[in-house]
Amino acid sequence: LAQAIISISETNPYHFGTTNLSGTIDKAFTLINGGSVTGTAIGGSFNLSVFTFKGGSYPGIGGTCTTSLDAGAACTVVLSFNPTSAVTYNGNLTLNYNDGLRVQSELKNLSGTGSNTLQFQNYLTYFSSVPTIKKQKVFVEDSSHWATIDAYQLVLFSKFGERKFWEPNHLFPLMEGLIIRKLKHDINQDGHVDLLFSIHDEETRLIGYSIRCGRSGRILERYLSPAETL
Repeated sequence: LAQAIISISETNPYHFGTTNLSGTIDKAFTLINGGSVTGTAIGGSFNLSVFTFKGGSYPGIGGTCTTSLDAGAACTVVLSFNPTSAVTYNGNLTLNYNDGLRVQSELKNLSGTGSNTLQFQNYLTYFSSVPTIKKQKVFVEDSSHWATIDAYQLVLFSKFGERKFWEPNHLFPLMEGLIIRKLKHDINQDGHVDLLFSIHDEETRLIGYSIRCGRSGRILERYLSPAETL
């Protein structure tokens, strides 16, 4: 029988990474309809309040999904992880939709860690020389990678031309300038040296950082300065 079959991208479970209690990690997930008819009445809910659609409602700020998805089509939803305690959370997103015959549910398990010990000082040794930064300009201090950024996306490439990221610019909510540096060690021990993204305001002050997996681009750790200290 003809029906819609909607799947959610990324690993299951998906780990957002670690962030300070005043910080947020956002992630865009792709919904794909691998079925033969349009899926309708699409929506989602979470079993823990620390996981939400960005901005509080489906599909999340920056998401492209609506309440229907044609056969063979894809769209994005944007989820946020906002920890309130220094613990590891394990929750899930339940995506509900009508497949043309009945209501179906697709489950995406989620995890993320909150920390009250993350701070800039841990990585200040990597900021010994900060060039003058203009708004939304990227500096890459590694000849084997390069990056482009515009109002819609950040893309990081390897020397082999492999596309590392596609993420909406809103995933860097405080970003004015960004410096990408290669770390000297492999934080998640997957055999690939990881990358440090330092986030600066228009006066070049350091206001946050993200550490990303050098293989997948997934956020391993993020610190954002609380707004009142900027």
